[in-house]
Amino acid sequence: MATLTSSETIDNHEEDNSTLTAGFAALAFGDKILNPETTLNGHSIPDDVSSHSSNSSDQNQHNHNVTHIMRPFIDPGLVIQQRKTANETWLSDFVSPTSAPQGAYSPLSQAVKKLLPERAACRLGCRGANCKYERSDYWRPEQMAIDGIFSHWITDNILACSRPTTRHSNLKKLFYEAGIRAVFNLESPDEHIFCGHGNHSSGFSYNPSEFMDEGIFVYNYAMEDYGTVKVETILDIMKVMSFSMKQGKIAVHCHAGLGRTGFVICSYLVYEYRMSAHESIHYIRAKRPGSVQMTKQIEAVEEYERFLIPKRRVFTDCADVNDELSLDVHLQNQQAFIHGRDANIYRYIPRVIFVCAARLIELCTGYMIDTILVTLNRRAKDKPVFVRKNLQNLTEEEKATWLDFAPSFFYEHERLSHNDFSPYKQIINCMIMSIREDFLTSEQQTKIFSLKQKINKTNNGIDEVFEETDPCIISGLLWTWLRLLKYPIITNEDFHLFTKTDVEQPSIILSKLLKFQRGTIELLAKMFAYIRRFTIHHDDRLLVYCIIHFLTHRPLGDTSELKQLTIDNDKIRLFLISEQANYRDKQQQSTVEHIVSNAGLTRELLENFEIFFIGVANQFEQH
Repeated sequence: MATLTSSETIDNHEEDNSTLTAGFAALAFGDKILNPETTLNGHSIPDDVSSHSSNSSDQNQHNHNVTHIMRPFIDPGLVIQQRKTANETWLSDFVSPTSAPQGAYSPLSQAVKKLLPERAACRLGCRGANCKYERSDYWRPEQMAIDGIFSHWITDNILACSRPTTRHSNLKKLFYEAGIRAVFNLESPDEHIFCGHGNHSSGFSYNPSEFMDEGIFVYNYAMEDYGTVKVETILDIMKVMSFSMKQGKIAVHCHAGLGRTGFVICSYLVYEYRMSAHESIHYIRAKRPGSVQMTKQIEAVEEYERFLIPKRRVFTDCADVNDELSLDVHLQNQQAFIHGRDANIYRYIPRVIFVCAARLIELCTGYMIDTILVTLNRRAKDKPVFVRKNLQNLTEEEKATWLDFAPSFFYEHERLSHNDFSPYKQIINCMIMSIREDFLTSEQQTKIFSLKQKINKTNNGIDEVFEETDPCIISGLLWTWLRLLKYPIITNEDFHLFTKTDVEQPSIILSKLLKFQRGTIELLAKMFAYIRRFTIHHDDRLLVYCIIHFLTHRPLGDTSELKQLTIDNDKIRLFLISEQANYRDKQQQSTVEHIVSNAGLTRELLENFEIFFIGVANQFEQH
């Protein structure tokens, strides 16, 4: 079987009229890397995902006059995994030097290595069959984490090593027994052909197919000796490394396992663990002396860190640079940190909105969210199906599709405990009261700020939303993110679409909006479709008004309907009609709360938005 190379790419999935409806295409392992025609060993579905059970019970109908708490049902179809811990002891124990790392060679030596052709350098410097990186008798036992090869564990899951050779006859078995399930080969074909026993016919010092036959993936990202790659390529490598480590440990090698290997592993430490470029280099050198050999490799890690920093901003009000970001930029940025099926699902959906909506539905219904929330779970040109209830009606291919395209955290966070549920009336009140953080307690405001910082600073910070049980905090995150957008989801230029005639057919309007607008609106509408079943006293209509306010960044008109809906809480009305609710003109906002805005939505436009949004939500009602 051929080695998978970085040149093997797949096209983006085609979409039908529904923005988020996916066809039954093969799962793309490591976006843009693994061709579906070359899926290894037939594993098109990760080992940690089993098929859904067809046994499920209908959701109980609720009496809105009784505020009881729903309990979870037992669903053997969901595989529960222990949540990945973010606390790595190796990371917390390391104290990095404050000095900037330098190249392992002098500037003159680096210049010579750069100018000297690779084969000439190999003949002069590697000593042919006696190349120390091809021998096992040269190294001390502590320099061979895997017996017989120059290797060190950099983290608990990443092995840096020199290149395997045909003389390492039992290396495949040792790798597998160590838990290694993927090898990242950074050599170019026909490189270092004079070293050791020479190269295999594959162009490398070993036969990659033999590793694949043992259940170990082999990925080849060719880099010139002592070289680097562009940040876009290293980002692709990072995504495949992240995917691979969900299956097991990985090994990374070039020739010696020092220069290119060190560069790639340092880039991963910057990517996954938010280490600085300098910290990552000091760390890997402490684990494997001599790593990251060239000054240009150090500079490449520094460049990659600079590339990632602005993409980490989710909540711009607590980032190092307080620049407003548009929705399309947010979606581009989040693609840097997700891969595979998640990258396809969140192509037009903000992940932060998805997670907040999912958690609110969990707290309100008592059901752990699965593919139910994703718009993917509908057949083309058909009503959405509820996977758990209708699974027995799906074909085997369709069942596999739901598994392939379910976001990975569906299988990773723990099931809700009985203490996690709140009376649904409390949740809906919290969603309405949290439209402004000043309406919350100081403790809740502090918790929201803390969560925003964690989401900005750690790749998996968003997962902490699933541990939060206070719906005011989750709703506060949801509304804050929408408020901070540079431009509203529905802009002034879109208002002409919402005519009295067309709002009766929301699909017509959705088809005229951009895909990321449609994706976000549909996601909020789906959340509303679930939650409104638990509303009383017309709270659902007031919640729609709040959602329209955040979708448009506009204050609402002071209509009689709004007065009636807020009769028991007039401060909600006073805020929604005030100049402070005019996010469109952020620079001109007044600090005086009760100045009525002149930019409020007209009564007719508000009614049209309401009809449209409820029409979108009706698509997701269970029939």
